[in-house]
Amino acid sequence: MEIISSLFGLVKNLPAAASLLLSLLAIGIAAFLQHRKINIEETTSLSNTQQKQIDSLMSQITLLSEELGKTREQLSSLHNQNIELMVQLREANRRIGELEALLDKHKHRD
Repeated sequence: MEIISSLFGLVKNLPAAASLLLSLLAIGIAAFLQHRKINIEETTSLSNTQQKQIDSLMSQITLLSEELGKTREQLSSLHNQNIELMVQLREANRRIGELEALLDKHKHRD
């Protein structure tokens, strides 16, 4: 506090031009600090917005990952069903072949 009062005392004893120059300098510094404060607030606001967007994206990624897991399970189930149907089809074709052979054998007897 003593430094500030001694600076005011120094400014009082200076000529008017020097006091004006120091006053303009003080106003310029105050304006610069105010501008910088606004930039910091804008940066903080942008950071908060970006953090919210990141959180939203992370929740979407989690949701999509769960959906992908479910889809993979369904695809695996469908693949297994497809394999089972192919086995049944081969078995049916084999049986049809056996029946055709029996029919041919029966025709040749008659």
